[in-house]
Amino acid sequence: MAGDGDITVDLEGQGLDPRAVSDAIQQVESLVASISGGEDVRLTLTDLHGGSAHISMAVAGSPIDTLHGGIEELRTGPSLPSGWSRDSLQAVLGLSKVSARRGVEAINVRIGDTVSAIDSVIQENAERALAPSSKALGSVRGVLYRYANDTARGRRSAGLRRTDTGEAIDLRFDAEDASRVREHLEKQVELWGEIARDATGQIAYITIEGIEAVGGADSPARASEGRGLLGSDWLGGADPAEWVRTLRG
Repeated sequence: MAGDGDITVDLEGQGLDPRAVSDAIQQVESLVASISGGEDVRLTLTDLHGGSAHISMAVAGSPIDTLHGGIEELRTGPSLPSGWSRDSLQAVLGLSKVSARRGVEAINVRIGDTVSAIDSVIQENAERALAPSSKALGSVRGVLYRYANDTARGRRSAGLRRTDTGEAIDLRFDAEDASRVREHLEKQVELWGEIARDATGQIAYITIEGIEAVGGADSPARASEGRGLLGSDWLGGADPAEWVRTLRG
């Protein structure tokens, strides 16, 4: 299969936290999947040994030869490397943070004869590439699927699942808008405000200025939504029960 190959992650150090190994495997899997172009990606563990951990995996379904070039391109500055996506940046950032685990002194990724250091430069540039770089007013539709308002700590957040792409977007809002946001939880909504985008062009978050419920094309209307539409005299003064009996003959 095109794109098959081997990738090895070297976690240099002594007395490694076992979670560093599992975290590294998880982030490599995410990184490889992000450049697969939608193909089914399969990783097979082929070697694992330590004191320092050396994790080798066979990869099927993803062109991993682009990974080294992307990592080295990211080393030159906070940009989106060719063939990469926001998920790629998030995965390499996650891999760089494995260095915070106990005993990990350095992380290297080996693909064929090439070696890429996942160091503080890569971490900083990935973080900067994912940070908001532009802001503009706009609107988005989706389902408000998450809401949290920790009044004690002054922390408020919500999440929107976009209708058109399925993308999950973080939402920010002021304290006075908390109840208005909460009442739309699990509803299809349209919201508008300041949209912050990162270097990939994707939405980093939206600061809400307004929100309203909208009906999807295939969303059934609730009975309560029709209450009062015909007015109080639509039966011409007749008793409703008598009117029904008349219809039934």
